[in-house]
Amino acid sequence: MSRLDPVGSKLIELIAQAPQIFERADTEQRRELVGLLTSNRVLKGRMLEFELRKPFDALVSTANCEMAGALGFEPRIT
Repeated sequence: MSRLDPVGSKLIELIAQAPQIFERADTEQRRELVGLLTSNRVLKGRMLEFELRKPFDALVSTANCEMAGALGFEPRIT
């Protein structure tokens, strides 16, 4: 087992908790979280389109997009 396995596990846990973190956060913290996790953001009406930054794109794919789905977003994973 490599040293990165625990780090990867912690990242997946953090992503799984992102909806709860987002809900408890104030506006500035939400903005930071969205900025940290996403890029190429475009607001179309009330719909935010975005791409997830690396390595979050791969982690979210692995976690079956639980974070994005729980937040009500439809990620464009490219």
